Amino acid sequence: MNRSLSNLTSWESYEWEYLNQELRLTDQIAEDDEYSVTSSALLDPQQCAAYLDRLQPLYRSSSRALTASMFSKRYAFMMVCPILYAMSMYRKTFSLNIDNCQLESAYFQLPTRKTWMPNLLLRDPSVYELQSADVANNELYAQQREDIVRRVFAEHLQPILQNISEVSSISRTILWENIAIYVYVLYENRLLKEANEEQRQQIQQDLYYLTQEAPNDCFGEKRNPLTQFYTKKRVVPLSEQPQRVRKTCCAHYELPAPSDYCPTCPKICKS
Repeated sequence: MNRSLSNLTSWESYEWEYLNQELRLTDQIAEDDEYSVTSSALLDPQQCAAYLDRLQPLYRSSSRALTASMFSKRYAFMMVCPILYAMSMYRKTFSLNIDNCQLESAYFQLPTRKTWMPNLLLRDPSVYELQSADVANNELYAQQREDIVRRVFAEHLQPILQNISEVSSISRTILWENIAIYVYVLYENRLLKEANEEQRQQIQQDLYYLTQEAPNDCFGEKRNPLTQFYTKKRVVPLSEQPQRVRKTCCAHYELPAPSDYCPTCPKICKS
């Protein structure tokens, strides 16, 4: 965290309530920690492989690669949604250093079953205020934004995705697209719909930066994956609304019933 760019602050009560209830940021240790894990453990090949194998019955998946794909979606939500939402909506941030993050096991009750939906616990929950993105502070905010993006993607997600890919023999491209989708949905289906007019302009600028301008080294990859998968939406068979069709298949359809193809699956959305 480049603390010279940020002032120590705190969450407003409504901000914390939203991040906690909607985006699964927590300050509580899980009572049932069977599937809890520290982010740093996922960097160790043996611990990472053992953790994915432990999750396999939970997902009822047939392989470690399938488990890895499903788990990467859960991990992506926790690691990109709270911090990017806080950045774009509240102009605040926090440390997402690998040593600062741990997953706390939790379940969400669906109409017919419970599903595993872990929460993100920060060992150091300090909150930092960012500059507003107005004209006077635009350059400083741009520096802060790039710093956050680099910390989230290049410094946290890339090494963990690399390790998950290696221990499960799954393409890192699939894992990156799993993450990219959550970024698009966060901005298009949540932030832009919840924002007022002034906020909406800043949020659109942030989305444009993430998908069009952020340098490749902010992701630790040769290409910006958020640009790579940011294609035009089109009509698809399983949705009434235009969708952005995936380039890779996450293999969700391989899970036992009632699982099925994703509406944006390239296997069923062929041109």
